[in-house]
Amino acid sequence: MILVMFLFTFGCCRSRLKAPCQQPPRIVVKPLPKPVKSVLTLRGGQHLDNLHPALVKRARLLYERAQALGIEIRFISGYRKYRAKKPKKPGGSLASWHNFGAAFDLNLTHRKSMREALKNLNHDENQWNQLGKIAKELGLTWGRPWGDAEIFHFEWHPGHPEALRAPAFQRLIKVTGPKVKNYRRSWTLFDVVEIEDKS
Repeated sequence: MILVMFLFTFGCCRSRLKAPCQQPPRIVVKPLPKPVKSVLTLRGGQHLDNLHPALVKRARLLYERAQALGIEIRFISGYRKYRAKKPKKPGGSLASWHNFGAAFDLNLTHRKSMREALKNLNHDENQWNQLGKIAKELGLTWGRPWGDAEIFHFEWHPGHPEALRAPAFQRLIKVTGPKVKNYRRSWTLFDVVEIEDKS
């Protein structure tokens, strides 16, 4: 039995790009406190359905911490079904982290639309920067550095690159299937361990 398992693992590793069975290194983080508000009480909380549980926890904490600072937000997008697309430029991204339940979008509640939010970005700059700071503290990636149009976007995929270019995308679809129907299987590749701070 042990020999069979060894041969299967060896064959698996030999069959992929150099070291395909190799997962990203385990990431150890301090545990986050438990959110107080339930998903049902969050504005747009239904958009957190079908996201990775660790991302949902971070989204809830982001919401609560923002509210404590007087910043009211609402979630406007979460998981999106994968549809094959051609990258905008050679070597570009082939998919979105939304397709893997690893991203969400939000907006300030006093802005009716993304267009209105972008139009008033200078006025709301401080609030957005505070949201970005909170997100970073929670281990999230904020899309703002990629351009103003990405201020709404937050993602969480430890051990994986921000852009889903061919190598990263291929690793993910080996476990989800080429059409990303079983996208939750990709979560097994997000190896994060929370440890208690004993200092």
